[in-house]
Amino acid sequence: MVMATGIVSIAGHLLRIPLVGAALFALDNVLYVALWGLTVLRVARFPDAVRSDLVHHGRAVGFFTIVAGTCVSQVLDVPGLAVVPAVSVWVALAAWTATMAGLVRQLLGARGRAVDPLTPAAGRP
Repeated sequence: MVMATGIVSIAGHLLRIPLVGAALFALDNVLYVALWGLTVLRVARFPDAVRSDLVHHGRAVGFFTIVAGTCVSQVLDVPGLAVVPAVSVWVALAAWTATMAGLVRQLLGARGRAVDPLTPAAGRP
């Protein structure tokens, strides 16, 4: 939702439809804050489940929502807030790195051996 709203708000801005662009940009910012808020709340309340999700090849990709939402929704240069796109790039990079680290750890396995991501194994989340 965050990424799609961001894309359409950018399109409205580029097509010079300011009402659409501004309205969707405002909605996108609310959704973006909600996405981060829910993610932080989940990490605080269920850290073991989040850790398990980060190293599971099927569930870890859901964390790329944060990366995509950050890259798409926070790129508009808002007058007076020029630092937002610059900071967003680093936030997205950190989120991407954390997600990829979990995926790589799962794919390589705990002892550095290759793991088939499509075949479930006993003892692996």
